[in-house]
Amino acid sequence: MAELNFRRFAEMVEGPVYIAVGFGVLGFQRAQVLRRDLEKRLLRAAANAAAPVAGDIAGRAASHAAEHAAAAAQRAAGETVERLGQLAGEATGRIEPLVADMAGAVSNLAGSLTSNVPDQARQQARQVADEAREVMKEAVAFSRLALQVLKAPASRPNYP
Repeated sequence: MAELNFRRFAEMVEGPVYIAVGFGVLGFQRAQVLRRDLEKRLLRAAANAAAPVAGDIAGRAASHAAEHAAAAAQRAAGETVERLGQLAGEATGRIEPLVADMAGAVSNLAGSLTSNVPDQARQQARQVADEAREVMKEAVAFSRLALQVLKAPASRPNYP
């Protein structure tokens, strides 16, 4: 039997082994490239399939959110208008007695002033008293108008 020379055998096999390892590395790299391409195609396909569903879900969510926001805004506006109406009613209720008291006081003051001053001063005092009454009446009328505006529905285009 022939004597085996391992050194010579190793030298003979060394080149083909390096070539086989090189091909193995090239094959592994090619498999990685194919895997990445497949991954990209699958992601694109999933995105294309999910886009209409996502758009529909986003549309529904936006519509739902808009409905709830509109309802909340309407409730808040109604509560605000109601509270403003209450405040305007309270203010009108407080202003009217004050106006009556002030008008009486102005009349009394004008009467007391007119008895102690010359005619020209009396006329001016009466004019001032009349103007004060008019201002008070306008203040009451304005507060009543404000109360009516607050109580009127928002859809009504013309206020009294």
